[in-house]
Amino acid sequence: MAAVTDLAYPNLRGALDFELRCITAWPGKPFVVAGFAAQAALTGHGTPCLGLRLTTRFGALYYGGDGAATPAGAELAAGCTLVVQEGYGLEAGVAGHGSVAEALAHHETAPPLEGISLRQRALPFIDMLRRSHKAGHEIVWGV
Repeated sequence: MAAVTDLAYPNLRGALDFELRCITAWPGKPFVVAGFAAQAALTGHGTPCLGLRLTTRFGALYYGGDGAATPAGAELAAGCTLVVQEGYGLEAGVAGHGSVAEALAHHETAPPLEGISLRQRALPFIDMLRRSHKAGHEIVWGV
């Protein structure tokens, strides 16, 4: 694990204050991660990559991993209070990667939860990104 991690992310292990541990997970087969019930689904990446649903006593979350959203991932994301999906760009077009537009389209098929929807929160932000891009202005995150 250390050799693979160092190859992909040379400075990552030194920056972490916890140990990375490997587990075996298969799409469609339940497993446990750090005491939480978990399920996995393949994402729309060029190489095998898994999205992950964790269920806690407070609710469930889905992390879409690397790659575009898939129907199997949407099934796992259904009913989650938090869904994190890759948005490699605003619009689709990069093979093996998801976009903000695709994540929003996937969200539209999910059953509604109470409160403010992702679309209601994200559209003003996406509009700002598009205007900035069209005007040639950079967007700076953080400080």
